[in-house]
Amino acid sequence: DQEQIFKVVSLANDLLAKVLMIRKNELDGVFDELKSDTSFDEPGSHDIAQRNNVTPKQRNTIRPQARHLNTEILCQTVALGWARSDPKIAADAAHYARSILELLEDICTRREQLDNMSTRRKKVSFDSNDVTPSIMLYNHVLSCYSRSLDPDAETRAKMLLERMIESRGTFSRPDTFSYNNMLNLYANKGDVSAAEALLKQMEQSNDVSCDVYSYSIAMNAFQKRFTTSGPHNRNMEDTERAEELLSRLVVKYEKSGLRDGKLRPTNVTFGTIISMYAQADRVMKIDNRDYGNRTRRWKANKIAMNVHDKTNVGWGATNAE
Repeated sequence: DQEQIFKVVSLANDLLAKVLMIRKNELDGVFDELKSDTSFDEPGSHDIAQRNNVTPKQRNTIRPQARHLNTEILCQTVALGWARSDPKIAADAAHYARSILELLEDICTRREQLDNMSTRRKKVSFDSNDVTPSIMLYNHVLSCYSRSLDPDAETRAKMLLERMIESRGTFSRPDTFSYNNMLNLYANKGDVSAAEALLKQMEQSNDVSCDVYSYSIAMNAFQKRFTTSGPHNRNMEDTERAEELLSRLVVKYEKSGLRDGKLRPTNVTFGTIISMYAQADRVMKIDNRDYGNRTRRWKANKIAMNVHDKTNVGWGATNAE
């Protein structure tokens, strides 16, 4: 029940907010002491403490239970909950997940600054590893954006991905899952051009590689555009272009000597293409009855041509080229 999931995740988010404020308040207390002792410049931080009217006395109040929690894993868990929530019910899921990430980044940055001051290391009850955002947390936030109905979701997701790409320090750089989340965002919007461009960027990148899900998501973008377009806007080449993506995937898998499991096509991968051709037959019959038989003949001729073409290296090599 999605309503129940939303309630549980919301409750978990409230509890996590309290844990993060405990971490932040503890750091605020240490920096208050530093300010009174030296001319130390405190690093920039979010204004959450001001919004919550936290007093210096409250900042020094640390609950013992919080010292035994892995803060980053708690953040991951709640962000994953938001990513799995129905965007129609949890309309602000991406906002909450991003807020968790940003606050944890702030806490991590300030904790690392204390690490560089050896005399102050014992002043806090947690180390940097406990509050360092992992790549999984970033990916959960991107996943929220990929499913969000917010019109600004794409812009915010791009900003986060760019920030990850430019990261050179503590915070994570994007991996295949990060890019796949962006592909999924474009697929959900039916933005085929953006999905194709990002997939090519991944294929040409030295830092990240495509996997079977990258190609499957891009194929889904073609499928969604084909099935949702009206009879006068439908691009009948979408089925062939989706099959070309499958061919590129198969060729990559063949070149790996059939050893790279990340590139091995699945039943879902092949099923997407089969489904598209079935939908093509159906919608073309609706658009124009004469197109139905013509589609089947085209497919029959295409299959026969591929079977008798002895120059093919692998069944998908011709389309891939």
